[in-house]
Amino acid sequence: GTPFRTRPRTGISPDARYAHIAGDIAGVTPDHQINGLHVHVAIRDREFGIRASNMLRDWLPTLLALSVDSPFWHGADTGFDSWRSLHCRRWTTYGVPPRFADADEHERLVASLYGVGATSDPGTINWNVRLSARYPTVEVRVFDAQLDGRSSIALAVLTRALVMAADDPSPVPAGGLDITDAALWHAARYGLRKTLVHPSTSQLVPARDALDALRSFTAPHLLDADERGLVDELFHRVLREGSGAERQRSAHASGIDALAELYRRELVAGVRPERRRVARRVFTA
Repeated sequence: GTPFRTRPRTGISPDARYAHIAGDIAGVTPDHQINGLHVHVAIRDREFGIRASNMLRDWLPTLLALSVDSPFWHGADTGFDSWRSLHCRRWTTYGVPPRFADADEHERLVASLYGVGATSDPGTINWNVRLSARYPTVEVRVFDAQLDGRSSIALAVLTRALVMAADDPSPVPAGGLDITDAALWHAARYGLRKTLVHPSTSQLVPARDALDALRSFTAPHLLDADERGLVDELFHRVLREGSGAERQRSAHASGIDALAELYRRELVAGVRPERRRVARRVFTA
């Protein structure tokens, strides 16, 4: 989600759009050295996408907590499990999208944001769930980049299952009080180490209870044994070994070499042998 150390100055990709964005966000630019996992799920139309967005927003804190993987910044422990999420809060739009009555209301709001702050085009709207302007998809952007590929795939499977659940006649009810944005900050701070806000009650509960709710809610929408196996593996791992952020902290407690070894071991897992050799050279350098 974030590198252990960052460079004091960053280069901008040679693209007019990126140069424009860098000018808009000004002093945020040098710190924008973060990595997220974005999951696109195909939707049959934008009205269904709005239904999916309205339902997904309640699960964003739990999804973030499951994926937290950015505890370090400038070589120090930030105390947050997802420091990347805190960086993202400095954009004009970020976090939990509004609840929309329909796709028309969504389009009107998006249009009204153009020119406000650093919103120069649809791609600069940084809600954690948004309808893609380029593809017929709903895009979930809440996750930190993961240490290993299998976790990324499992999170994509969970996301697709949640989108499918928007077809249910009675999706999970929203809590009586909408504290989802504060719950997202809470998840970024503590990950799975303490409590989470339950998506249907808006009450703080042990993190495991929120995970159990997510697991139960998505289970009917996992397509086959392979998907169930991937999701079960992810849940078992985070409950047994901790989140990516916790595994990074545990390794770092034994020194920087141990953290580097964790990165090498996790990031090359499942990579074809010829690519693994290249990856090892890169990480060693």
